[in-house]
Amino acid sequence: MKLAQENIERIHKVVKHIELNIDSEMPLDDLAELACFSPFHFQRIFKEVLGETPKQFIKRLRLEEAARIIAFQPELNILEVAVKVGFQSLEAFSRAFKDYYSLSPDKYRKSSEIERINITQIPYSKNILIDEAKIEISFPEHKPEFEDLKPEIVNRPGQKCVCLQTTLQSPVLIKESFKRIKQWAEARDLINGETAIFGLIKDYPVFTSLDKCRFLTCVALGKQTITSGLVSFLEIPSTKYVSFVKEGSFQDIIKTASYVVHAWLPESAFKLKLEPILLVPLNDPSITDFNENSYQIYIPVEAE
Repeated sequence: MKLAQENIERIHKVVKHIELNIDSEMPLDDLAELACFSPFHFQRIFKEVLGETPKQFIKRLRLEEAARIIAFQPELNILEVAVKVGFQSLEAFSRAFKDYYSLSPDKYRKSSEIERINITQIPYSKNILIDEAKIEISFPEHKPEFEDLKPEIVNRPGQKCVCLQTTLQSPVLIKESFKRIKQWAEARDLINGETAIFGLIKDYPVFTSLDKCRFLTCVALGKQTITSGLVSFLEIPSTKYVSFVKEGSFQDIIKTASYVVHAWLPESAFKLKLEPILLVPLNDPSITDFNENSYQIYIPVEAE
């Protein structure tokens, strides 16, 4: 039976709350109350919408975020990481991390980059939903295919936008989401010839399977506006990025981004910043297939 739109909107309201409060305790009864469901119905409908129970969803977000932090912020000790992702004790965090990734956080930190990539794909390697999720990621050496890439460090001013959340599971779903957010904005006279349409990757595919990688399709705004349904308002702060142009499939984008992060950035005075990655399509993404478009990619960075 098709889920009522109102129920989906209630669940997405809870998801947004979870994402904004990942470091806090979130009792099931409080989440159910926020969604205006009984705890029993909340758990059932949450799983129907997202394919995971609230407990599974929260645990996965916390542990994948922890893996990212450990990999890219070595200056933080393991207890600091645990607190940042909502665990009340080092023991509880270490136990959950080992249960999820099959080794302790400390051993994960001491692993090589290639080993960490393999480790973080363990939880979903046996549950791939689509061929596109089978991404082969390896530590990229300098190769002829990257010689014309020409990454550069740029500053982007803050940006207000409206957005719809989908996942990277399917190019068809992404195209449909771009179409829907564009239609929503057009119906409210928010679109003109200069309006930017872009995507935000909230999860890193190295750490999260593509069917769960959160992807926002966005329309830029001049000012805040009232939203409705599954459309939400988002304000992106002014950020420094390493930017480059890439065309081709999402597989090619990930491979190139991996080269930039692991081979190009270490030679610069910058390091990766754990913020969403921007994809600005050079052709209208609501009518152009994702894998046939070209993109200006913006990967957040900060000074070493």
